[in-house]
Amino acid sequence: MFRTVGLGNRSLLFMLAATRRFLPKYLYALASSIFLFTAGVFYSRHRFLIFQIAKHFGLKMPQEKESLAVLPLSEILSPKLDLTLLEPLVEGGNVSILELMVITQLAQRADPPIAFEIGTFDGRTTLNIAANLKADGNVYTLDLPRTGLGETQFELAPGEEAFVDKKESGARFAETNYARRITQLFGDSATFDFSPYQGKAGLIFVDGSHAFDYVRQDSVSALRLAAENAVILWHDYQQDWPGVIRALNELQQSNPACRSLTRIEGTSLVMLKCEDSRRSA
Repeated sequence: MFRTVGLGNRSLLFMLAATRRFLPKYLYALASSIFLFTAGVFYSRHRFLIFQIAKHFGLKMPQEKESLAVLPLSEILSPKLDLTLLEPLVEGGNVSILELMVITQLAQRADPPIAFEIGTFDGRTTLNIAANLKADGNVYTLDLPRTGLGETQFELAPGEEAFVDKKESGARFAETNYARRITQLFGDSATFDFSPYQGKAGLIFVDGSHAFDYVRQDSVSALRLAAENAVILWHDYQQDWPGVIRALNELQQSNPACRSLTRIEGTSLVMLKCEDSRRSA
């Protein structure tokens, strides 16, 4: 004999099942919040999380003026795209899919086909640059090792320790066929010796520390790395990272070689097309 479960009873069962699944997460978060708002405030990455929570609940902070002109996306992306896009899933700290499309499109055009990346993180962008350079292309990518935490030339931006304190740099390219085209470098970008690579890169991607002092110093290094007619890209020109906005605004105003800095429509990417006769560092 079968019993029919009424619609109301079925809804109640679904609610109970959902509550049972949610309750452990709720209790874990509740217990973690006690630590977060007590001892956690002594850790930079936890303070950053508290700031994000405050923003989520409506905290209004002073906004940095985004003064760079916007470049239409149509001037970068071809009407018919023929790109290799790998590792499409976006993790915290990664570029968006649209940003990845822009970067890979510019990697295809890089001449010479040598790219230098400041800030490897998990290697997702590195992998896609390598996959889209010409056949003889190579990528050099620099990352701050976790052993360098607490010993950097400048202070990192709040919350950035979490991107450094990881098991492995470049995990997303390490076991791929493109790994042979990638050279992993380690060091503090503010003190690293870039001289062996100076003037050789057709594409430079700056996505290291977002602290003002680091963005400013990394920009100087990027200009020195650039070959004639190279393209330099910066990531995260957005309000979450005011140091990036301030540094690039200042760079555009103070360096004649950077007057044409533009933000790419629909992204947080900033681009500079270098002209060898105007470039200075």
